[in-house]
Order: sequence, then C-alpha cells, then structure tokens
Amino acid sequence: MPDVTNVKSRATFIPAKPVASQDREVDYMGDAAVRMKVMPESAEQDMKKLAEDIKKVIPSFARLHAIEEMPIAFGLKALIVVTIMDDKGGRSPDEIEVAVGNVPGVESVEVEEVGLL
Repeated sequence: MPDVTNVKSRATFIPAKPVASQDREVDYMGDAAVRMKVMPESAEQDMKKLAEDIKKVIPSFARLHAIEEMPIAFGLKALIVVTIMDDKGGRSPDEIEVAVGNVPGVESVEVEEVGLL
C-alpha cells in the first residue's frame, strides 16, 4: 500500500457567489410551508378555542393552510399548524412562531419543518 501521508491535496478553493449585494435585491424563491407543533398549557385546554385564537394571530404575510389535533399522551393533544408564507421582504418563520407563542393558553411552539412549495 503506498504511503499517502505526504501527498498534497489537489483541491482548489472556489469561493461561493454572494446571494445578494447592496445594489441588487435577493431573488424571490416562492412560497414556503411552515409546519409547527403547538403545545397547550394543560390537557384540559379547549383545543377548538385555542385553534380559533391561533387563526386570529397569523401575520399578514402568511396564510393558514391547516390546523389539526395530534394526540401526544395521557389525554394531552398538540395542534399541528401549517401556514404558507412567501419569502419576499426578508420575512422569517420565526415571526409566525412568536405570534403563535403569544396566544394565551399556548405553552410552547416548535417549528418542525419549513419547505419550499
């Protein structure tokens, strides 16, 4: 077996092209689906009311696609909330997560998946 400890790499470094510069805007990629798991404060929480309250706080740059209940354990259920947002204007799924997290009765919000449509 040949000794390869002193072999120099022939790989060359090619810097990545910048996505945007100060004189050019970032290109519009399309719509993105954001899937979040919303945990209520207790198992006795009225999930229908919680879903209605979440619908009211979805930011204007996003639209609600679906809300479904998902059983967790011992009677506790989570809400799976799916929103569709565009990526114009530097908006982030974090803004939706914060808005939903501020709803009374919400214990936690976790963005589980984000994907381009």
